[in-house]
Amino acid sequence: MLRTGVAWRDLPSCYGYWHTVYLRFKKASDRGVLWHVLIRLQQDKKLKMNIVLADSTTIKIHRHGGGFKRGVQSRGRSISGMTTKLHLAITPEGAVIEGMLTGGNVADISVADFMMENVFGCYVVEDKGYDSTKHRANLMSNNYIPVIPGRKNRKEPVIYDKSIYKK
Repeated sequence: MLRTGVAWRDLPSCYGYWHTVYLRFKKASDRGVLWHVLIRLQQDKKLKMNIVLADSTTIKIHRHGGGFKRGVQSRGRSISGMTTKLHLAITPEGAVIEGMLTGGNVADISVADFMMENVFGCYVVEDKGYDSTKHRANLMSNNYIPVIPGRKNRKEPVIYDKSIYKK
């Protein structure tokens, strides 16, 4: 349902009443059960993830969307005004591993380590916004293989697998 974007009401009846299925899914998701299942399957080598892609996109906030004052707000001022940034770590098949919202003025590298804490031993493909010696060292110490091109102002050139990055 999440991968295709189909409404929960369109769930086939063989799975049960759609609202019951949705409430059980939401309850398990809110408690973090689904992330623990994903991590456990990955640790037991029953779920193989060779490549994880991480990137972000900026979403402009409508001018009426900034008035709510209570709670944590993921918004920040950038060049284009008030924006929110969506950070995702996904598999090439489209399965979301980790995701979070931040203000539009938050740099990609500031959330990079948090995005990769539920992934174990695979290629991590990120763009130049994630290029940092400290981040690369952290990835390699956790048994990842970083596939991140270096920024053009970098002092020492970076070696990475260009075929995996291109793919």
